Amino acid sequence: MRLLFHLLVFSFLLSSFIGKAQFQWGATGGVQLNSAILPDVKLNDSWDDILNGGDVVKGVPQYADITYSYRVGGFVKKENSWGFSEIEVTYMTTKIYKEWRFDAGLFGEPTISVFDRDYTYTDIAISHQIFLSSTRKSFIGLGGSLSFLMSYTGDDEPVKQTINVYIKLGAKLSDKVALVVQPTLGVSEVYKDTYIHHLMMPISFQLSFN
Repeated sequence: MRLLFHLLVFSFLLSSFIGKAQFQWGATGGVQLNSAILPDVKLNDSWDDILNGGDVVKGVPQYADITYSYRVGGFVKKENSWGFSEIEVTYMTTKIYKEWRFDAGLFGEPTISVFDRDYTYTDIAISHQIFLSSTRKSFIGLGGSLSFLMSYTGDDEPVKQTINVYIKLGAKLSDKVALVVQPTLGVSEVYKDTYIHHLMMPISFQLSFN
C-alpha cells in the first residue's frame, strides 16, 4: 500500500508538467464523523456447522459509536479538461468510542464505556477527480493518504503510520468555494494485530486563494 501511495504521488508530480493548466491552492477545514471497525469474538453454537468444518470460534465485526471531531489543512490542485489532481496536507483529530449496553434487571439497561481513545494525525493525501458535467460544478474521485501519528490517549501505543483510502464527492458553491464529503476507510490497523481500523467521513469546505 505504501508503494501504491508513492506511485500516486509520482503520477501527480508527473502530471504537473503535462498540459497548460495552472496550479490552484487554498485552505480546507470542517467536521469529521468518526467510527471504527472493532473485532468481536463469539462461540459457534451450531454443531452442524462445526462438524462440517466450521470454526469453533467466530470473529464478528462490530462498529464503534459515531463521534465528531475536526480537521484543517491546505491543498494544491491542477485542473485539466476532464477533472483535476490534488494533494492535501491536513491536521486531523479522530476518536474511537464504544459503549456497551447490558441488562440490569430492575435497574434497566445502563451503559458503560469500554473503549475511549483520542488521536491526532498529520495526513498527506493525494486524489484524482473527474467532473460529472460540462459545467464542472460537481466531481467524484478516488484517493489515498498516509497519516502520521502525533498524539494519542491510553496506555497502548498505536502504530506510527496508517494508510487510508477514500471516495471524494464534491460540489462547487462558487469559483472559490467547494463542499466536499469524503468517506474514508483505514486500511492499516490502529493497533498492531488487533483488527481495529478507522472509519472516518470528513465534511469540509475548500477555499481557493487563486
